[in-house]
Amino acid sequence: MKELELKQLEREILEGKSIDKVIEEAKKNMNDERVGEQLGLKTRFSGLNNAMNKYFRFSHVTEIAGASGSGKSYLLNILEEDFFDDGVGGLNADFPHEKLLLSFKFEMDGADEVIRTVSRKMGRSYNYMLSSEYVGKDTYNTLTEAEYQEALRHLEKMKGKPIMYFEKMGTWKDILSTIKYYYYKFPNKKLIVTLDHSLLTKKAKYEAGVLDTIQNLAVAAIMARKFYGCMVIILGQLNSNIESTDRRTKYDLHYPIKSDIYAQAQLYWACDNVFVLHRPELLGITRYGTSKLFTTDLAHLICIKSRKGRTGNVWLESRLGESTFRQVNGDYFKQDRKKDLL
Repeated sequence: MKELELKQLEREILEGKSIDKVIEEAKKNMNDERVGEQLGLKTRFSGLNNAMNKYFRFSHVTEIAGASGSGKSYLLNILEEDFFDDGVGGLNADFPHEKLLLSFKFEMDGADEVIRTVSRKMGRSYNYMLSSEYVGKDTYNTLTEAEYQEALRHLEKMKGKPIMYFEKMGTWKDILSTIKYYYYKFPNKKLIVTLDHSLLTKKAKYEAGVLDTIQNLAVAAIMARKFYGCMVIILGQLNSNIESTDRRTKYDLHYPIKSDIYAQAQLYWACDNVFVLHRPELLGITRYGTSKLFTTDLAHLICIKSRKGRTGNVWLESRLGESTFRQVNGDYFKQDRKKDLL
């Protein structure tokens, strides 16, 4: 082949790595973990950390799917809060790098997200913070002056955190361009990218429908992971399969599975980790799974795919009245707990 033709092909071929370079990268990865460098970000949920092989890592894509009202946005809000718990004694105080969160809130507003964070710190519900929690006899709470001032103090402490909220819906290309911009603008920061949620990604003109949109979003997530080293967390939706009579009445069919995730074929393959957050009581299930756990306030976070970690179950107690979840063990849910009526 002529020299000119080789030079032409040089401009067209994919960039490669020699085995020697890959070996040096492997050595570094093993040694960094061996000497105790914190390479990822921990959460308050030990079971979730275990599923992720110690912590959420960069250059990984994770999907958390759930039905509407399951609390998946609350869970993501908690994870975002935990990732920046880096003060003295904090969950991620030993993480050695600067971070930047790019939070694509196509469903919730940024203001709502910070209210959720404050409500959790105060042990109150989101509605309580907005003076709209029902207290009986057609009346609602009123946030007191002292509570309002406490909320302001929490908000003041949140100022200056390296977090950007994007509320305007965009296409997968818009999302990727935004990631690329901040990657080059802040070259010394590790990027965390969260998307709430996949179905709200704006359809591009050339895309035939939502499945094409999510397929392209999956490609964008892979590019963000490989080219820009991002930690990517995407919220997904469940389809109606899990609501069928058999799934609600047969104990061995209660647990969510891959086919319950809407457009799972489009996004599942791109993810290193896939979780489903399930609250069976919302489907009228009173005893859950073959262990027949009581379902009052039960939240089941099940890992159904893990390339490098472990699949399995994380049991949570839903405390949405305090804007949070609490990790518990399975035995806790063998107790019958009475639920207050609305």
